[in-house]
Amino acid sequence: MSSTTVSLSTYKSNEVGLCIDSLNLTQFSRTYAGNFSFNFITALSGAVDFKNKNYTDFYLTNSNTLNKFIEFKSDRLKPSSIYSSLQFSKCTGTGNYLTFVKDIRPEFFKDTDSFVDKNSYGATGFSNNQNDSSTLFNIEFVDDFYCSVSYIENNKKYYLVATDDPEEEGNIPVLFVSENKLNKESRKIEYILTRAGSVQYLTFIVKKGSNKYILRKHREALVGQVIDEFENINYFYINGTSAKIIFNQSTLVTDPINTSFIEYTDTDYLVNENKSSFDIDSNYLFYKNSSVDSSTFNVINLKNIADTADSFTSSNNLLSSDNDLVFNDKIRNYTSILNDINAEEDASLELNFVTYNLSYKITPGSTSFTAPSSLNPFDKLNINDTKFVESGSFAFPYPYFADRVYKKLDNIPATEGKYLCTWLSGMPGEAGIWVDRYYYPDLVSKATALGSKPIYNITYDDAIESLIEGNSNLKSSITEKLFFDKLSDLTFEPKKEYIYERIKDIKQVNEQMQLKYCDLKNQERDAPNYYKTINTNGGYTLAFKFFSNDFSIKSHVNEIDAGISIVKLGTILDLQFKFFDNASNRYETFTKTIKLSDLTNNDLYISFNNRTGTGTIYLNTVEIFKYNLLSFQYTNKQILFGDINLTSEDFNGDILLSNITTNNAISDLFLSLQPLSLEDEIVTVFTRNINKIDDLYISLPCGMRNYSDNIDTLNTLGANLKSKSNVVDINIDNLNITDLDILNQVKSNLLAGIQKSLPATTVINKINFKNFK
Repeated sequence: MSSTTVSLSTYKSNEVGLCIDSLNLTQFSRTYAGNFSFNFITALSGAVDFKNKNYTDFYLTNSNTLNKFIEFKSDRLKPSSIYSSLQFSKCTGTGNYLTFVKDIRPEFFKDTDSFVDKNSYGATGFSNNQNDSSTLFNIEFVDDFYCSVSYIENNKKYYLVATDDPEEEGNIPVLFVSENKLNKESRKIEYILTRAGSVQYLTFIVKKGSNKYILRKHREALVGQVIDEFENINYFYINGTSAKIIFNQSTLVTDPINTSFIEYTDTDYLVNENKSSFDIDSNYLFYKNSSVDSSTFNVINLKNIADTADSFTSSNNLLSSDNDLVFNDKIRNYTSILNDINAEEDASLELNFVTYNLSYKITPGSTSFTAPSSLNPFDKLNINDTKFVESGSFAFPYPYFADRVYKKLDNIPATEGKYLCTWLSGMPGEAGIWVDRYYYPDLVSKATALGSKPIYNITYDDAIESLIEGNSNLKSSITEKLFFDKLSDLTFEPKKEYIYERIKDIKQVNEQMQLKYCDLKNQERDAPNYYKTINTNGGYTLAFKFFSNDFSIKSHVNEIDAGISIVKLGTILDLQFKFFDNASNRYETFTKTIKLSDLTNNDLYISFNNRTGTGTIYLNTVEIFKYNLLSFQYTNKQILFGDINLTSEDFNGDILLSNITTNNAISDLFLSLQPLSLEDEIVTVFTRNINKIDDLYISLPCGMRNYSDNIDTLNTLGANLKSKSNVVDINIDNLNITDLDILNQVKSNLLAGIQKSLPATTVINKINFKNFK
């Protein structure tokens, strides 16, 4: 008997690819002595597990960013133009947005240029408001070195250019010039692109004669500052004169590959970088047909940033960070493929993962839960050391609307007052502090204690608490106030039971605000002259929803032209609040014009409080305008001079009557004849625009626990068609045997032996003999 030994140099490992044409697996080849070569695939190096099932090879990778395993075949994408603000002096953090100023100042022109059409020019300025349309510019990229910056005003395009005026203290003026005054060359500005993290910056340079000038902010205008040939033009100099842009000038397609957790700002819906996390490590499941000839992989990104409740949320891993606002990193760590692969009795795949936090789903209303059997590495955990607030717990100045937590009776701390609840104290939208409220049930009801604001400015300081406890006079004075709050002593302990409560019915909250401040039926009964009640009470609140129809809302005036004016015409909403102070015999007027982006459903809220001298306007829960007068300036004076009237296509009359009469302009009217407290104002604004309370996911440390994810069906994961069914045909080529008895004997022997090699679920339909042709 002889054997043949194949030389190692006859083997080869092929380059592999991904099923997506634009992507490649990162890989490299190495050739060794003897002329044999091997291909190394980065994703499979250090893989934590491998299994084969249903004709498919599965590789579970270690935890890493996806761009370490995958690369793009395509080149860098570069847009021909972007629409962006330009934020200069970026080191200041806020403001300094370049603006286009149409009313150009005369000093930009020489005396001899009086004949020049000033409408063809615009000046530069700076604003602290990024949402102002005058801060958005079109940046067109001519090539890798030159661009143009332009702004459109009344269908006329103005380009940013430097003038030919002589230098003054090393600076030359920069202004906007109409495109009909410029040729293509004079519109071009040299640019340098720099990047810091995910943010990009542009530095602009112009050339005049033999000198180059860098564009930078100087006082309240943009100027060209001469670049001295001896000046050290380094990265820091360029960076200090650059302008931050809100869109990438040059985008690598690899940018969105990596896992990220993104939150957006409330006003302009841009990515909130402070609350987002980028380039997060994950495990990946790579798989391909198990055929030796197959070299095409596919990939599944596993759920490393999901909690045990399969929710992608930003604040669940208590142990991941002490300072960062985002806590979604390494919530899961996939360690192995668990399936009993040899049996192949089903078409699923089970992946084991380890987690260190146990998640709980908190629904609106009351939710009971039991703490984990182990809080390792803690013995017990104070509620203020959890990350419930970062998860989305809702704070409020008094317990009724705030999130509340209760511990079962055997864990309540001892005190002379009766423990009411643990609640999150603070303003809505801000990080609050968990405090315990105690009350004296003989002196005040539980409902009143829940709905009352703290008597004192709460310090939540244990030293203050000790001082009060040690002073009988202070202690008795607190007792007289019926209830008090202190920094929470509530702790989570293993296997203990807790109740988490949050507002359930948002409509009920809205109805309570209506009953407390807005008895429309009573106001309608007492109409007219309810404006006198507003003047006596020192303020008002008016809110309503409106749609696409135009309308005008104005308070009646007499010989004094002052009051409220709200006019909607098309997509423009004009607001005016005019006050007349008879003590000084002068007017004060505050105006705001809003361009509406959506006409289907808007909610406007306006208020004025004479006690604070503050007027506030919200549109769809976002504060868009605030004006200030002196506190108590209009005490015993008139804020309004008449009742409020609505005029629209199908209604003309007192706005109170519009609530009981069909009209197509406004709906859901709220009119309070007194100013709301700050906390009630915020509740009213939000409850008018929220249909339901979202679920909340919180977590507690649980030591190290194993869980698993399941992929239910694997049949279609393999690349070959045969793996998509458990019923197969077996084809035998080039046997060239015509004797049927011999063929039947081969078939029987083959069936007896092959059953041991095939998956248990495989059904052989038939065996085909194909002769050589």
